[in-house]
Amino acid sequence: MSEVSRPGQRAVDALRPVRITRSYTMHAEGSVLIEFGHTKVLCT
Repeated sequence: MSEVSRPGQRAVDALRPVRITRSYTMHAEGSVLIEFGHTKVLCT
């Protein structure tokens, strides 16, 4: 298998750091922002 070079030197089988922010919006009764690399998901 050939070696893969990734920015940040993350291993091929390593996950990106996950960041979870609770109560992200003021106006929703419940909200959370989940960030995984450049992907962001907002749940309300």
